[in-house]
Amino acid sequence: MLIVWISIIFAILAIVVGVIITIAQKIFAVKEDPIVEKIDNLLPQTQCGQCGYPGCLPYAQALADGDEINKCIPGGQDLVVKLAELLDREVPAEQLEEPEDLVAIIREQDCIGCLHCIEACPVDAIIGAKKLLHVIIPDYCTGCKLCVDPCPVKCIDMIPRPKEINKYSKIRTESNFPKGVTASSLIKVNNLPAHDSYLNLNNLNPEQAQELSNASATSNSQSYNSKLVARLAAKIAQAQEENSKSDN
Repeated sequence: MLIVWISIIFAILAIVVGVIITIAQKIFAVKEDPIVEKIDNLLPQTQCGQCGYPGCLPYAQALADGDEINKCIPGGQDLVVKLAELLDREVPAEQLEEPEDLVAIIREQDCIGCLHCIEACPVDAIIGAKKLLHVIIPDYCTGCKLCVDPCPVKCIDMIPRPKEINKYSKIRTESNFPKGVTASSLIKVNNLPAHDSYLNLNNLNPEQAQELSNASATSNSQSYNSKLVARLAAKIAQAQEENSKSDN
């Protein structure tokens, strides 16, 4: 009987503590500033850190607190004008240069599969596994250059983003990866289908798209960028659905 009463008392205490915590969260909750969200929506989301902050959201918060509106290099002068309008400020006299739309590429014959670029990428645009070929998905690469310096063999180049995705095929060179992985339209990395960074994602057939979905659910997350694989699978599935609707 004593055990029953002890259990009841602990249950009541748990309920009381839960109610107190809930009330405290509502009383002391920090309300989000809507202006920060509006500013963040204008920023390019490159997460490059060139503004002096670790990402776009911290810079948005700083802008809401009065920081200068001309620190975002990738956003260029167009962003400065938009921020000035949103925040009701004067456009600085010194204009930013028009940003160049760049994208990173990996020279496949030189890549050693060290993972350094994958760890440095703030937007999950690089896929690969240790000691196996890494590839960059141009659709997600923001051109922030954060992957360049960490590369120990300097095999990452920044190039102007081609207006047509199929122009990447003219840039890349066919080569065998030192560990035996050959760059092709679909690269096998530890049973992970990693899409070639220089080809259009929509070129994957339904079987390859399904393989991407399966990989995202079954592969070891430490061996590859699982978030990116899931995004790729979703994008491919969406594109194929749109294509099937247009055919009908």
